[in-house]
Amino acid sequence: MEPERFEQWRALWRDSIGLRRADGRSPVVASVAGRPALPPEAEWPLDGSGAPKQYLMTLDLAALPRIGIDLPDRGVLLCFIDTEYEEPEVLFFEDAAALRPRECPVDDGWPLRERIDLMAVVEPSRPGPDHPYLSGVPKGHFKGLGRVLATEIDDPEPPNEGDHRIGGYYAFGTQYDFPCAPASEVPDLPGTPGPEALDLPVLLVRMDYDPDAGMPWGDCGRSEWVIGRDDLAARRFDRVEFSWSCH
Repeated sequence: MEPERFEQWRALWRDSIGLRRADGRSPVVASVAGRPALPPEAEWPLDGSGAPKQYLMTLDLAALPRIGIDLPDRGVLLCFIDTEYEEPEVLFFEDAAALRPRECPVDDGWPLRERIDLMAVVEPSRPGPDHPYLSGVPKGHFKGLGRVLATEIDDPEPPNEGDHRIGGYYAFGTQYDFPCAPASEVPDLPGTPGPEALDLPVLLVRMDYDPDAGMPWGDCGRSEWVIGRDDLAARRFDRVEFSWSCH
């Protein structure tokens, strides 16, 4: 690939946040499993049948690195899911100091696991050759990109499990990949991209197969939680969309 064209593609790179097991030295920015902290007056999320949902993850918004995703700069996000993986729920509480650990109101059948603290690792995120951000590029403009991806780009080595993430161009599903926006702002895109490139949702969080946290996602799968740019800007976290796949 010609150097100037490589730089055009390189200009689309953005940071993403890998959520890794806390090492005791870096700040804790999130946690999985354990008991959630909720406001005293908040009700535990229930599914359509009235059964309690499983608590999955807390994100400490004040502690997260800023990577171009328009998240609030204070408060927490808490993620819950039902037993059928059909009713995701994300709660936003701005006053983290008012939260208190909460027990599930009934024995819901979910095994209670010890809380796992997570730290942030900021890593590069790059679009692949089929990403909608490149849909307006004339054919052959990025000739050789596949070879560059395969031989010349060193991607961070993900863990075997628990590869949780915030932001990124791709949600790397177990059975399929689907493109996401890595940040809230649309970059200067080459060519004339189609509307599908401009309307990509932002990858709010990916939750990986993590047996220690009680996240099997079927048979060693993973889930993706995405939100539209307008909904993110308006803090409408009740409009988060969810998908998952497994082996």
